Amino acid sequence: MSEPNESRAASVCQSCGGVMTNFYEHGTDRSGQRVAEYCRACFRDGVFTEPDVTISQMAQRRTSPPKAPYDPVREDAYAQVLISLAGLDRWKMPDRKVDSNAITRPHAQLCIDGSDQ
Repeated sequence: MSEPNESRAASVCQSCGGVMTNFYEHGTDRSGQRVAEYCRACFRDGVFTEPDVTISQMAQRRTSPPKAPYDPVREDAYAQVLISLAGLDRWKMPDRKVDSNAITRPHAQLCIDGSDQ
């Protein structure tokens, strides 16, 4: 990882998709060294800060919940965030898959073992 005073291009957290624009926004490994892949909100001391969070919950945090029973703008935003999160390293793990209805159903859960939740 670069030193604090080195200038670098912004990087994207491979868990939440947040942009990390400076050294201090990066997470840390077990020895306290900054890691390139994850932000400090998602990864500290070599572990995820929320190891059980689902991709659906992460997408809900990135988009505000609908205020009405159906809001096509927010539904579209949620779907786009979910698709973008699915391409990040944390969510590409082989034991995780996205519920096929999650794209259209905002409160769908990530199925970890392949069964419905």
